[in-house]
Amino acid sequence: MAAALRNENSCGRVSDPPLCRGAQSALPSAPGTSQVSPARTFTQNLTHYPAEGSIITLDGSGSSDPDGDPLVFKWDFQGQIFFGAITDISLEDDFNGTATLTVYDRRGGVDTATVDVVFMNEPPSVDVGPDVELVGESTLSRQGAFTDPGADTWIATVDYGDGSGERALPLSPDKTFLLAHSYSACGAYTVTVIVEDDDGGVGEDSLTVSVALAHPTASPTPQEHALRVHDPVAWHDPQCAGWRERYTLSFTNQGTAALTNVRVSCAIPAWSDVLIDECSPGARMERGHVRWDIGSVAPGETITLYLEIRPWSSTAEGTVMSMCMTVSCDQLLQHSACTDVEIVRCSVPSATPTGMPTSTYVPTPMATSTATVTETPTPPEVRSRQCLPLLMKSARATQAPFRR
Repeated sequence: MAAALRNENSCGRVSDPPLCRGAQSALPSAPGTSQVSPARTFTQNLTHYPAEGSIITLDGSGSSDPDGDPLVFKWDFQGQIFFGAITDISLEDDFNGTATLTVYDRRGGVDTATVDVVFMNEPPSVDVGPDVELVGESTLSRQGAFTDPGADTWIATVDYGDGSGERALPLSPDKTFLLAHSYSACGAYTVTVIVEDDDGGVGEDSLTVSVALAHPTASPTPQEHALRVHDPVAWHDPQCAGWRERYTLSFTNQGTAALTNVRVSCAIPAWSDVLIDECSPGARMERGHVRWDIGSVAPGETITLYLEIRPWSSTAEGTVMSMCMTVSCDQLLQHSACTDVEIVRCSVPSATPTGMPTSTYVPTPMATSTATVTETPTPPEVRSRQCLPLLMKSARATQAPFRR
């Protein structure tokens, strides 16, 4: 009446990878309470043990009954009961103990056997990332992380390698940590992080931090031909539909050589008329553009022009009007700049608007001499959505474009 219960890898078949080997040894059978008294044998010589978090398969399918009766299998592991000849068990922490198999037949025969179960502690695995080079700065800031399959608690330390010594490193619940340290001198420093679990398992990783002075920046080579076109400046923003408006247009030769055959062009916005007589001298209309031929512009020279338009009184409130200026010359491709201004509906102003003297509404007209214009006046704030009218109508200007 020999029966057998076998354990193929110490504590069963370990799913991945096989962890146990051994030789079969017969164990005495427990006395039965009926005609059937199953005996059992085990295989349990370990070469090494599975880690915490692994799955172990317990296999009692080698048990037999000499009468051929069907058997009932019950496994008891850590207070958990599993039925069946084969069952899987797992623990999230290290363990050293046993599992018990009880075999029953229909006639009351009972036999039990135990098998050693061992889950080894798995040490933390730490990752601080690749080496880093700090150029022109001296502060390290980086996030690292560690993994551990066990249900452990952990402490960590860090040594930044500059002689400041080892210090505690706070750990986040998601198993991450922050490396943050400022170095006082250039050099190469080895940063080492150690994480230890509550079972004595230790993981470690390190990186090299290289701190260097900023690479010298070469002075930019002056360009022979360079041009900067400034954004057109509207005297009033927003602008009033049906009212006159003046734009200041300017550009600068930022190169080291003169620019020749310089030409300026402004596309006239839709829903507006050009007051050509009020523009800077030399202005002419061509196919929806106001153009000037400037000629030669010396290095460092800035040219300033004025353009006056009148948005149509029927322009819908909220319309965005774009004013774009383009400058070209023999040496460079076209350079452009644009400004957007919103159109609003304004009430007809009284001779003296409340709270504002009339004089503040009148921009300085262009002089009829060659006097130098030094800056564009800054218009006052538009109040009660009233735009600034140009109440002075100047005679045809004879002033040349302002140069500085």
